[in-house]
Amino acid sequence: MKLLTPHRIILALLMLVFSTVTSFSQDLTGAWAGRVWQATSGAEFVYAMNLEQRGNTAIGRAVARPAGGGGLGEWDVSVTVYSNSIHFKDLSATGSPSPGSSWCIKEGRLNYDPRNNRIHGTIEGYAIVSGIRTQCPSISFDLYKKTDSPKSEQPAARSVGNSWTGNGTSIIIDAKGIIATNYHVVKDASEIEVDFGKGDAKRSYKCEVIVTDKKNDLAILRINDRRFSGFGVLPYTFKTSMARVGDSVFALGYPKALSGLGAEIKYTRGDVSALSGVDEDPTTYTLSLSIQPGNSGGPLFDFNGNLIGITNAKIVSPDVDNISYAIKSLYLKNLIELSSYRITLPTATSLGGKPITEQIETLSNYVGLVKVR
Repeated sequence: MKLLTPHRIILALLMLVFSTVTSFSQDLTGAWAGRVWQATSGAEFVYAMNLEQRGNTAIGRAVARPAGGGGLGEWDVSVTVYSNSIHFKDLSATGSPSPGSSWCIKEGRLNYDPRNNRIHGTIEGYAIVSGIRTQCPSISFDLYKKTDSPKSEQPAARSVGNSWTGNGTSIIIDAKGIIATNYHVVKDASEIEVDFGKGDAKRSYKCEVIVTDKKNDLAILRINDRRFSGFGVLPYTFKTSMARVGDSVFALGYPKALSGLGAEIKYTRGDVSALSGVDEDPTTYTLSLSIQPGNSGGPLFDFNGNLIGITNAKIVSPDVDNISYAIKSLYLKNLIELSSYRITLPTATSLGGKPITEQIETLSNYVGLVKVR
């Protein structure tokens, strides 16, 4: 039997090691959003995370806010990625989820599902005070990453015979003049104007984009016009809790307002068909209502006057009718919390229980016709 010399033994071991190393193919780069909660108390937080991956490690920034409102916490995070799991660790923290409290550092192994772009599981929480490590409640995660690939045709605004090149719809989310719409409505626009009201009460205001989320097709605008003096108290609620399958909902918008259907607001109603969108996309609802080009960016309300989503897409197929999608309001709230503006979301409940005709008449004053060029 031929013996290996020491240097050949080392070479053989190196060859064995490198022959068993598998190439890394998963990529966590991008925006993640969802929720985290304390496993024991049930306290829930809206969570968003942006990662940049190199090899099998990723670093980024995460933010969280208590679901019921409160201060914003921010962290640098580090992630080591394996085939079906990640090792997650907070690196440093600024801010606090509530005054006078200490945020628990999170570290441990989470499940990673690359096929559905999902990170979930429960890991340890701890705080270090004066050099002493103190146990905190375990923290559960449920985060999703949205891919860039569109699965349905998004309503696109177009016009014929006037100076504006397109239109969409929007909804006021702060009485100081902060407006939500779709990213694809205002993408590449050099000028944006939004109309509110009708007839002699109609007002047009110049707007500017303050923050966008391309992956979730969301944009937040600000009225930047000397004539604007505010909207007063908004009569609806920005609701982030999940709707239920079968809930009745309605959309308000301006379909093809500049190309034939006119600038009168249009109402369409239906139901929540599923709590996820195409390919089980968790960021959207599937709806059994009809929307058209120009509805993009408009509000989705339940029948108690709660804003629960932003319409953005529909299925275009000869064998599919009245299937559309709306981005859940939770993901709009995530974008709001990542912006540099202090935005006060509406909380009024005055529309609850009122006839739908009365709700539409009231809500129409806060749904804007977006014009772009």
